[in-house]
Amino acid sequence: MSVGRMNDSPQKREFHKLTQFSSFRRMSSLECGTTARHTLLSRNFSPWASVSGGPSVQREYLIRPPARRCDRPMPLLVLVHCFGCTAELEIAKFEAAADKFGMALLAPQGIGHSFNAPHCCGPARDRRLDDVGFIDASVHAARALLPVVADAVFVSGFSNGGFMASHLANGAGRTHWRAAAPVSGHEFAVRAASPMPVFIHHCAADSMVRFDGCCAPESGEPTCCCDIGTNRRTCVSVPALHKQWFELNRCTGSRTYMSGATGAKCVAGVGCAANATLCAHANGCYHQQWARDFPAATEIVSWFASIR
Repeated sequence: MSVGRMNDSPQKREFHKLTQFSSFRRMSSLECGTTARHTLLSRNFSPWASVSGGPSVQREYLIRPPARRCDRPMPLLVLVHCFGCTAELEIAKFEAAADKFGMALLAPQGIGHSFNAPHCCGPARDRRLDDVGFIDASVHAARALLPVVADAVFVSGFSNGGFMASHLANGAGRTHWRAAAPVSGHEFAVRAASPMPVFIHHCAADSMVRFDGCCAPESGEPTCCCDIGTNRRTCVSVPALHKQWFELNRCTGSRTYMSGATGAKCVAGVGCAANATLCAHANGCYHQQWARDFPAATEIVSWFASIR
């Protein structure tokens, strides 16, 4: 049984008890605008799921309150890094924007610098690690550390992290996500049970996670890196995925605009039960560049902050 399928019974109560062990005793160590490293043991967040490597794998996450007024209720943004990247990189890309909007940041660190999304990527996917359970537990621990607003937990991720962000938005796990912003990575279908605000960003010329989709056509050669979509014969483009969100969110129309901050061409839903926006970036961007220098961090944080 996955953590995401737990009911309200002794399992749920045990989950709450176990995930608190490392964080409650560190509450006093959190300072405004300072990033702190915390740990959880896999046996404490995934006792009912198969976790390769044994039940006592230590997992790390970074947590950073905003620079000012960090004793007041605040939204929380979870940032999931790319394959080969680090939690520190994600914090660095978003901390200035998070301070501007009074948002706390949480960045889990993937084993082998990867997450089991599950379509992507690396050793975490190959070992079928319970990264959903880990992220759920990290969010739960963050609520013990900081005065997080109950209905203001957001998720964004880049590449491998984008696949994970969309996986979570699609209903994986037990955290209630207020909105999601997958960047340069998305599951191959939208399976969410109800409307959710989504803000998708992708480089139109991306050669590693392609804008027109990841698959292995008749040639047998995969179109994307890291064995993404190698078992698929049909590519699903990013605009096609946006259309699925558009339909789920019951949008009645759309408007196109150019982002003043990044120059991206964006298509936003109109008359939606929940917003669905796709921004396609074309100004010389490439996948590896965004791992360290993502131009739309402030735009994403501002968009999250605008959601009520």
